Amino acid sequence: LAAFAAAPIAGAGPMETDMTAMRLALPGFVIPFLFVYWPSILLIDGVDAFRLAWSILVFAAATWMIVTGLGRFQARRLPAWEAALRIAAAVLALYPSYWPSAIGIAGAIALTVLHVRAGLPAPKQKGTAGAAPQQAGEESS
Repeated sequence: LAAFAAAPIAGAGPMETDMTAMRLALPGFVIPFLFVYWPSILLIDGVDAFRLAWSILVFAAATWMIVTGLGRFQARRLPAWEAALRIAAAVLALYPSYWPSAIGIAGAIALTVLHVRAGLPAPKQKGTAGAAPQQAGEESS
């Protein structure tokens, strides 16, 4: 309801504002599922350090993939296929078993690394192929 009140302030349509608000709030709905499927994060009944660390890693990876997948942005605009893969990686990461979660987390790391590497500028070539021509009287180093 608040999105409909915010729409005139933002100068946008009420449904567009509502959908954007829902998309931004969706990662918050993941937390209760994390408590159900990975109860070690609640720190109850003698917590195993590995399970706690795994739960935190699952939560961080799933949240990051949901946020970047639904927002379709991480340092630059994401294509639809990459956003869909990010959502799939988040679902796998939240699966309440170690192997599917490990696959989801590995997919999340791979997607993030590939996206960052694809956005880096190409390395400069060594050698003289792209060097500026020397003017008369200059010494070569």
